[in-house]
Amino acid sequence: MLTGIFIAIVAIAIVLMTRSITVLIHELGHAIPSLLFTKEEVIICVGSYENLTKSKGIKLGRLTTFFTFNIFNWNSGLCLHKGVTTFIQNFLIILGGPLASLLIGLGMIYLVQHWQGGEYGIAVAFFLIVSALWDFISNIIPHDKPLVTHNGNIVYNDGYQLKRLLQQNKLTANQQEALSEYRLGHYEKVLSLLKNDAVAGLPSVETQRIYIESLMHTRQLEEAEETFYRYFGETELKSPDFSLIAEIKMEQKQYENALQAYDRAVYLDFKNPLLHDKKGLCHTHQADYEEAVVAFSKGIIHNPDFYQSMVNRAYALIKLERLDLAKRDLNHALALNQDYPKTYFCLGLLKKELGDDQEALTYLLKAQNMGFEHHGLDYYIAQVS
Repeated sequence: MLTGIFIAIVAIAIVLMTRSITVLIHELGHAIPSLLFTKEEVIICVGSYENLTKSKGIKLGRLTTFFTFNIFNWNSGLCLHKGVTTFIQNFLIILGGPLASLLIGLGMIYLVQHWQGGEYGIAVAFFLIVSALWDFISNIIPHDKPLVTHNGNIVYNDGYQLKRLLQQNKLTANQQEALSEYRLGHYEKVLSLLKNDAVAGLPSVETQRIYIESLMHTRQLEEAEETFYRYFGETELKSPDFSLIAEIKMEQKQYENALQAYDRAVYLDFKNPLLHDKKGLCHTHQADYEEAVVAFSKGIIHNPDFYQSMVNRAYALIKLERLDLAKRDLNHALALNQDYPKTYFCLGLLKKELGDDQEALTYLLKAQNMGFEHHGLDYYIAQVS
């Protein structure tokens, strides 16, 4: 009995160790070319997607590696870098992770064939081989379902990033410039660069989407909807497509139609916390705060550190006068990120409901100074002043 338990504990320990090793090697495969090609800081996250508040950092020159305190999460990782400018640099950085996994897997296979050690050493080598080759296969095959980071950013697996990069390399100079301008938030510039191509037909889903989203950002909602149906009306819609038309309907204040589209998006990608968050915001606009709480809660289940959903849920809870629960959400969100303006807005509303006008005013003014916009912000400030 004790022998069986001991073997099970040893096996779990080996799996955790080998997963953490191969994940770290995979991310180093991204990080090393990033350090070679740029002069910027590079960050590796082992066990989390950008959540550095619950991690311990080890700094070595421009490279900082963060390990989450929960070792059971060390089977996932992320490499954060910036400053890359050329196609070949991007290509090598993205490919570096899967290549590192493949090399360690093949290298361990070679070592096992010539292994002279004991059975425990072979067991460790076997787990390393399986783990490394799993990292290679799961990352090199393109997968269009996004991963949502702690900060609400969307990332895709390496294979899908390589696929997008190769597609982008085939775009015209104008189209590539439009992608760059879109990332900078220059939506008018995007529209001017893609205007002629949009009439003839944009060549990729990515350029089609940024054109439609730029129309939305510039409040050309009818044209955004017409363009969406022109590009996607005769195709089988995927989750991001349903989400896009839902966002258009949201901006048009057609909340019932938006909810129907979000339901389809969630059905196709149930584990995406951003979709649950957006659905919750749609319910919030309808003042259906009970359903909003349900939607935000589902998003938090799939990303327990998704502080935006915590703050959005807190807002709904304040409206439902469940102040203790709202306070818990806001304290948790604040511990995760102190730079999110809406947290302070909701803290102001919470303190207002609790009758502490002075603290409410402090928080509301802080949200305003951080650039937070809400149709009732000035009204609430006037109420507690």
